[in-house]
Amino acid sequence: MTKRTLVMALTTIVLAGFCAFGMTDAAQSDPGESGLNAGGVSAADAGAPVYPGGHPINGGLVHLTQYSKPSGTVVTFSTPDSFNDVYAYYKHALPSNAETSETTDDPTSRIGTFTYVKGDGSQIDIEIQSYPAQSGAPQHTNYTITDTYKT
Repeated sequence: MTKRTLVMALTTIVLAGFCAFGMTDAAQSDPGESGLNAGGVSAADAGAPVYPGGHPINGGLVHLTQYSKPSGTVVTFSTPDSFNDVYAYYKHALPSNAETSETTDDPTSRIGTFTYVKGDGSQIDIEIQSYPAQSGAPQHTNYTITDTYKT
């Protein structure tokens, strides 16, 4: 298993556990600026465009290290906007060669992914997941941006 695959798998498992409980209070405040800064995390910080209207959850931007060297960043945002809105934004905001996949087996809990390599060789992985309203938590969409630096 490659480093990138391992980092994405671990990130997804940890974030899925947190996200299953719904949005944090920060995720319910006013939306960020149009794709440039969402809840204090800029597109430059995240390494990729940031969907406007989301707010960072689970501690915000996390700097990843491997053997004391920076290896990337990861940040998960939450928004009350629909999965379709977030997915459409990324479909148009990312390079045309971004690989995409979308699961539509369960319309109440959909997952979409985008992957591409930037000019500096770093890899961007974006995962979008919808969460239906349940147990008092409103319907929301979470999206995670992982920037894995070229080593």
